[in-house]
Formats: sequence, C-alpha cells, structure tokens
Amino acid sequence: MNEKEVIDALVNLGMGTGEAKVYVALVIRGPESATPLSKRAGVPQPKVYEYLRNLVSVGYVSELETSTRVKVYEAISPSVVMEDLRTTLESKAELAEKFLNENVVTDHKSTQPLVDFISGFDKVPRRIEDLIAKAKKNVLYLSSKEYNSFFERMRDKYNGIEFYQLHASKLAIGYFEASGVDLIQLLDIQPSVLFTDVDFERKTCRESSVFTPTTDGNEKFMVIFRNSFAPNYQVKLLLSIAEMTPMVELRRI
Repeated sequence: MNEKEVIDALVNLGMGTGEAKVYVALVIRGPESATPLSKRAGVPQPKVYEYLRNLVSVGYVSELETSTRVKVYEAISPSVVMEDLRTTLESKAELAEKFLNENVVTDHKSTQPLVDFISGFDKVPRRIEDLIAKAKKNVLYLSSKEYNSFFERMRDKYNGIEFYQLHASKLAIGYFEASGVDLIQLLDIQPSVLFTDVDFERKTCRESSVFTPTTDGNEKFMVIFRNSFAPNYQVKLLLSIAEMTPMVELRRI
C-alpha cells in the first residue's frame, strides 16, 4: 500500500482529505511546523492551519511550543487514531442501521411482481441475505446443495431467526439413483425457493422468492421473482407435499 492509498483509506474511515494528507505527512516525516508541512503534505498553506486545528481538536495531532515560539505539530500514534476512526465508523453505522430498520417499508401495497436480474452468480448470496435479514421469525428454503454452506452461515449470523430446509429424503435419493438419475445434479439446475415468516400450522408465509438460474449464452444470470405468484399457495403446496410423501423432508438446520 502506498501513501495515496493510505490517505484514501483514512478518508473512507471518515477523516477529511486535507486532514488525512497532513496526518500522513506528519507520521512519515515527523514533527513539523505549518509552512514546510503544507509543502510536504501537498496542501495550500492557508488551508494547512485549518486542517491542523481540526486534527488537534480531535486529538490526532499534538501542538508543541518551541523555544522560538514557532508551533510544531506532531502526529499521535497511528494505532490510537485507527482505533478511534474504526470505533466512530462502527458507531455511525449502527446508528444508521437502527434508523433505516425503524423506517423501512415492510408492507408493500403493490401487487406487481418484483423481478431482480443479477449478473453473475457470485452476487446472488448478498441478495438472498437481504431477504433473510428482513425476516421476523423464520426462513424456509428449497435450494441446490451449492447453497448449503451459505444458509448455514446465515443461520449462525442471524441466530434469532429459525432456518428450515425442504430437501429430498434418503428414500428419494435412493429411488432416483436406482433409476439411473442423479437427483442431486437434477436439483442443482432447478429454481430455488425462499419463504420468510412461515406459519407452519396455517401454511402461510409473509413473502416468497424464486431464484432461477439462466444465461444469455455468455454471461450467467440469476433471475429473482419476488411474490410473482401467490406466496401462500406456494408454501401450502410444498408443506403439503412434505406431509404426504416420504420423498421430501422438512428439517430445521
């Protein structure tokens, strides 16, 4: 990492651009007075005093008096500064998250299907996690094996949410293997379904999403249909199938 990248990192953590340039210059070159510091930091001399005042006020730079009464500025330990920036950033993120969660619209009045087109399967987990994060009590999913470890991580991360998986039983796998069909491979090309806040007694849910892999010949896509057709019908159908046949199992992960 070079000096410019360090300055950019400090800016991303919340420090002003001018302040970051001055602080980095002081760390690398040691204590300095304002005039030569402005040249070394690459900031206008009239502005360097403002940046120094800001840094001194937050405790990132110390102001020293010399025998000639010329003020010299010294950077405090980078470890102290970085810890403070991280703490401040995390605090702001928590406050922003709290505000957004308290004001998010959860009761969508529109009955139109919501469709997301995601280019590249590597971006799909983030979109699925967004749906999981909005669940209040549980998640029920039917998915190919490639997402098993992902859902296990989500279970550990969102430990206040119960996770249920609808999957083929050993009996079903054995049946298809005896028929010469690789059921696991078959499931891998099928759409995945995600239900949130399922009422298992009434067989209803708050929302459903269907994830369908596709391609235009060159680029892989994942198309997500949210509530594209009656969510309660979908969950009722799948839970009824699980109750009626030993080929499908519902388990809490």
